[in-house]
Amino acid sequence: MREDSSETGSSSSKTVSPPKPPPEAWRLGYFLEQARLSAGPESKPRSIYFFTDDRTKGVTESRSSARKFTSAYSPEEIFGTAAERSAHVRALPVTFSQIWKREMIVMKWENMSQDYDGSLVIDGQECKAQLQRHHIPGTLFCVPEGGNLDINFNTPICPDVYYRLVDAEGQEFKRPVGHLYDLKRRVEIAVGQQRVAFMGIDGTEIQVEIVKGEQFQRVTGHGMPRKYDGTNRGDLILEFVTIK
Repeated sequence: MREDSSETGSSSSKTVSPPKPPPEAWRLGYFLEQARLSAGPESKPRSIYFFTDDRTKGVTESRSSARKFTSAYSPEEIFGTAAERSAHVRALPVTFSQIWKREMIVMKWENMSQDYDGSLVIDGQECKAQLQRHHIPGTLFCVPEGGNLDINFNTPICPDVYYRLVDAEGQEFKRPVGHLYDLKRRVEIAVGQQRVAFMGIDGTEIQVEIVKGEQFQRVTGHGMPRKYDGTNRGDLILEFVTIK
């Protein structure tokens, strides 16, 4: 009886740790992305056949070829030793604000494939693009075998679907040509105006003293981040346009 009592007392004295909250979606997405890019070469294709509207008109990229669709990555992150794969590329326009806020964007569509006896099958597909603050144009989000079969290709394997990040048009900010992390913005000013204020991509107000006679002015550290945590930011280049 004492043994039973002792066990009961010992059990009741244990401290139960509170459950840990789940990690933020963006942080989990970042580690999953890094795990995919750092996987072994045997899990990555030696080449990828990219196409957009017409599967018969595409381009093959590999470790040694000129690279357009995979230029945002090092060869080791994309290519390995596995068989070549086909990839249907679709544009994913996003704003700088969406990137800064690390938004999750969900794309849904239907693809046509076939089952084991060759019958047509229509499946619902989904791609969740978890944006990170260091993402740049060319960042890829993949759904394996998420595309349609093509009668011009004698294969029962559906192509992968790649959503490729691009900067949305019509934004007040844009990237200067050849610069991935700097931003540029046109600012209209009146004759003799000495100060201007506006909102940055991170939602904070930026106040700038206008240097007389200068058409362009650089604001350090208000561009796009180079790191996933939002640090090491590029600069903001202001172009002043005087309204007469």
